[in-house]
Amino acid sequence: MMKVKNILLINIIVGDGTTSVVVLAGELLKNCEKLIRKDIHPNLICEQILSTQEVIENILELSCQNINLSEKVFKIFIFLIEFR
Repeated sequence: MMKVKNILLINIIVGDGTTSVVVLAGELLKNCEKLIRKDIHPNLICEQILSTQEVIENILELSCQNINLSEKVFKIFIFLIEFR
């Protein structure tokens, strides 16, 4: 679900983002594979990914600036409300 949400959100912001999200997901999976080969349990990897996501969301939220509510921003706002 997180990948779908990211793809849709990036598509709203820049017109397309599928490639970026797929590349990012591929790199994440490649690094997860390296950790699994080092005998790190997949549950631990997933827990750390989720906690990192929360930290990143908090950082992004704190760094947001007030902007004029354009049509694009309004669409993003509605999108985020629908997926919560």
